[in-house]
Amino acid sequence: MPDWWCNDVKHSDAPEYKMWGNGVALPCVLYIMQGIAEELKKQEEDEK
Repeated sequence: MPDWWCNDVKHSDAPEYKMWGNGVALPCVLYIMQGIAEELKKQEEDEK
């Protein structure tokens, strides 16, 4: 979303931050973290 997307709506920052924080789907986070873990394991094995 662009920075200006909610300029016309009066709101405080806290609800907006809460919305963005809750806007990341857990399966997506898990997928990314699993990929990072696999890459770190590969690097660790290559160093041995």
